[in-house]
Amino acid sequence: MHPDGPTKPVLSRRAQVLLEEGIHGEPKLSIHPDPDIPEVAGVNQPPVLPYLTPDAMLVYCQSRLSGINSQCREIMTRQEKNAKDQATLGNLLNTLYFFQEGVEGNAEGGLKVGAAYDKAVQDAGGPESPLGKQLAKDRADLFASGNKNAMASLINATKGHQAQLNSDAEIDMIRLQSLMSQRQTAIQLTTNIVQSLNDQANKIVANIGH
Repeated sequence: MHPDGPTKPVLSRRAQVLLEEGIHGEPKLSIHPDPDIPEVAGVNQPPVLPYLTPDAMLVYCQSRLSGINSQCREIMTRQEKNAKDQATLGNLLNTLYFFQEGVEGNAEGGLKVGAAYDKAVQDAGGPESPLGKQLAKDRADLFASGNKNAMASLINATKGHQAQLNSDAEIDMIRLQSLMSQRQTAIQLTTNIVQSLNDQANKIVANIGH
């Protein structure tokens, strides 16, 4: 025993505070207060897939392929529309070439050219479609006289529309080729990573107990 009486136990600062405020009371002072950290989107939030696993990689691959496939479908839809528009312009050109010398004084010829334009506009998607508007404008602007020069202008305008469609189709095919390459890359990378993860797991299992 200490000559001055029993020694007092050395208390931690935390214990002293608890004793002063009451064991069962709520402490008024936090010894280690948490800093005020603002919540930021994507930060301090647990990830959906907290670590790299084969399942996580398959989910990633599925999402990536879904996006690529959607873009491919859009391109293929445009290519189908492009092919139909090319056929429409081809039919119109056949009529224009047949009357390329002009339809002045030829009422029947004028009606046939007009009917060919009406059909082309409808086949292109109607007068409100992009190609339909262009064809309707060509007819209104260039088919005023129906002479040889007017017919030549109509033929050149129609060929111009065909050239634009060809250019659009080529650009879409380049985009499609790029998307297919991205698709193959996503599959190959996912396959390689999943294989690597499986190899690591097999090595861990093989080492257990050794």
